[in-house]
Amino acid sequence: MTTSPQESNRDNAMTRLLVDVQNTVGDWASGSNDGALVWRIANEFRELWYDWGLALSQPVWNVPNLVVYALEVVATSANDHAVRASVDVARQAIMDYRE
Repeated sequence: MTTSPQESNRDNAMTRLLVDVQNTVGDWASGSNDGALVWRIANEFRELWYDWGLALSQPVWNVPNLVVYALEVVATSANDHAVRASVDVARQAIMDYRE
């Protein structure tokens, strides 16, 4: 399966948004005293990246609902304004994309 330049641009842009979320969560986690919560959020990211890879491997773009769900869990669990803002941007971009 070959990927068009448009698909590559989409995938790269959305992946960068998810990396931004992960970096923002990393900043939040570095100041957190709740190791169990940080561990749980890290596990959400493990699932998120797995589901994101599955979504990208499909021949037709479908909104990866499990990724959107994982982002919401991360935002709710962290309960941090910067994390919530980063998640909102990523989620909106994913949900708004139409082929």
